[in-house]
Amino acid sequence: MAFDQLLEEDETRKPVLISIKKDLKSVLDELYATHATILDAEEWFDQNPFHEALSDTDTQQW
Repeated sequence: MAFDQLLEEDETRKPVLISIKKDLKSVLDELYATHATILDAEEWFDQNPFHEALSDTDTQQW
């Protein structure tokens, strides 16, 4: 199995080595192609009343 290695930092700011399977993208592409519901932006805006969402700064409400 082939892996790509990425170097990232964890919450302690120490480097962490992360391995990602190289064909992950192709697996995800297939998953999304077969199971995702694809909407254009206008359809999404019509179905999601985001303008009614609470303000991020209104912590008392959420």
